[in-house]
Parts: sequence; structure tokens; C-alpha cells
Amino acid sequence: MPRIADALERESQTVDLEQGGFERLLARRERKQRNRRIREGVLAVIVALATGIILFRSFRPDPVPADRLIPKPPPAAAGTLTYARGGHIYVADPDGSHAVKISNGSAEGSMWSPDGRYLAYRSAKGCGISNAEGNVLAAFLCDGWQIAWSPDSTRVAVWDTFDYEGPSTIGVYGLDGARQMQLAMPPAWRPSGDHDPAWMPDGTGVWVEGVELPLDGSPPRYLKGHTDPYATYSPDGSLIAYSTGSSLSLARSDGSEPRVVVHRSVGWAGDWGHPWSPAGDRIAFTAPVPGSHSMEVGFVDVATGQVRMLAEGDPDAELQAIGFSPTGDRILYSSRIGDASRTIEQSLWSVGLDGSDARRIVDGTIEGQWLSG
Repeated sequence: MPRIADALERESQTVDLEQGGFERLLARRERKQRNRRIREGVLAVIVALATGIILFRSFRPDPVPADRLIPKPPPAAAGTLTYARGGHIYVADPDGSHAVKISNGSAEGSMWSPDGRYLAYRSAKGCGISNAEGNVLAAFLCDGWQIAWSPDSTRVAVWDTFDYEGPSTIGVYGLDGARQMQLAMPPAWRPSGDHDPAWMPDGTGVWVEGVELPLDGSPPRYLKGHTDPYATYSPDGSLIAYSTGSSLSLARSDGSEPRVVVHRSVGWAGDWGHPWSPAGDRIAFTAPVPGSHSMEVGFVDVATGQVRMLAEGDPDAELQAIGFSPTGDRILYSSRIGDASRTIEQSLWSVGLDGSDARRIVDGTIEGQWLSG
């Protein structure tokens, strides 16, 4: 049996290490200690951050939901008049009273969105969108003249680039002024005049001078039945009114079943096209008075074809029908005296559908519109 002393002596003998082994042991120990310190430091940081987050959440107010919707502005009252005059935009009562300047800007054609919540007009920054109080919602660069509202009042269409000799493009913009898409006119297309895009009745595309550009990216297609750049769809989109030389005609929206409804020379449709009544049962127009230097404003009954002339303008004045009142009992029209180089007088007028109470409502402009919705 081995002695205890011998066993202890054997256990106490020095362990032989190969050369450099001791240094490697020390280095490995130092690495372990350093890694442990790093882990402890990271853990401390995590604990501190978690504590800070808990304290922050305990003192801050409840968060605003990320999907919170910006409230729509309330619509203006039906019949509210807006007009551009002297570089400013105004809103007023239907008869032109109580006018309030809401913004600097100018306009050609329609300004009101169909739902009456927004106005679109030109400004120093290009195209602008505001509410009826003049609070600007969007401003973006654009070309052309008019700004066309989509049927659902959620976006507008304007020329991005307009060129008589080269390619032209149409931009579709949202209420925030962000361009949602750009549509290119066919390469061989050339404009016949200063004509702007308009919306198809169902909002699936825009059109200009008889060419439709669908929003889904499908190829442009040519509309049938008319070449009038001021052709105007009925409120329900089922019919289209257009001029054919010296007459006013109607057709189905696909161009079928055309018929002449006004068998006399009709005035220039201009910025406002051929205005329909809110119910779609009448169309307003202007025409020269036979044997005179004057023009007169009237309407045609779509169902019966009956024509009624309502009021005659001043001699040498160019009249243009703008639109109907919300109840369809009055017509708004403009009067301009002058030539291409000089305007002598311009004003906005209204008249009852029975021909009574023709009255001037605003001086100094031909750019105005009632909110008919």
C-alpha cells in the first residue's frame, strides 16, 4: 500500500509546459475576462434603455394613431360664386354680394371641385389647390391654362408639358400636390389650339381633342362622333354635347345616335364647354342675334328640342354661357367687349330661365363659376 507522503509528493510535482504555453494560457484568460466585461457592459446598457423607455412611456401622452385621417374641409354652400379678378381669387354669394378675397391667383375655366370642398387655380408657383377659405393644400408646377377636377374630387389633371411642335404630357395630381402619374399624348399628336385635358365621366381616363388616355396605362384611343375640343358630357355621362360647324348636336357618349338640337349658329363654347343643367335636362348656349351685332343667351330642352332665348347682350359683346344655378332656374354667363389686343369691358351676368331678371353680378372679369353641386 503506497504511503500517503509518497502520493502527496507525486501530486505536488511541477507540471511541465511546452515552450510558450504559459503565455498562451495568460492570453486566453485575458480574452475571457475581456469578453465577460463586454457582455456585462452590453447588459447594463440594455437595462438602462429599457428603464428609460418605461419612464418615458409613463410620462408622455397617448400616441396619435399612425393611420389618422386628415379631416376634409366642409363643402361650401351650393350656389357660392367664385371668380378671378385682378390677380386675386374671390368667393361671394350667388348674386356677387359679400365678396371675400381668399387668395392671389388667376383662373380659366372651372375652379370648384365637384363636391364643393376645394378650389383649383393658378398662382405664382404654378397650379394650386385650396379650400374655400383660401388655405393652400398644394402647389405644383404645371403648363397649359385650365385645371380639370376628377369626378370624385380627389385629383386634378393638367398639362405637365404642352408643345405645339413636339411631345406633350398630362400630369394627374392628388390633393397633396403629388403627381400620381404622367400620361403621354400619341407621338404624332399635335394640338389645334390652346385646349386642356378634361376627365372622362367615369374618372377612368382623361381626354383632349378627341383623344382619350386611360389611367390604367392602356394605349390611347380616339373618341368617335365629334371633333369639338369643348365637347361636354352630361352629368350622368350618358350623352355628349358638341358643336358641328354652326349647330349644337347631341350623341350617346360612345358617339352613336347623333342629332342636331340647335339649328342655328352657336357661340364659341370656350373655357366652359356646353354647360348642362344639374338635372341633365337642358343645355345653355349663346348665339349671334340674326341681323345684329349682338349675341344672346338661351337654352335647349334635351328631351323636346325646344329652344328658348333669354337675354341679349350689349352690341359687339361676346357672350359665353358658364353654367346653371344649383336649382337649375338661372344661367350664369359672361360678357366681353374688345378684341384680341384689348379688353374694353368684361362682366359676369345671370338670368332666369323664364327670361326675367337679367342682371350684372360682377364687373371686371369673365372668369367665374357657381358651385352647382
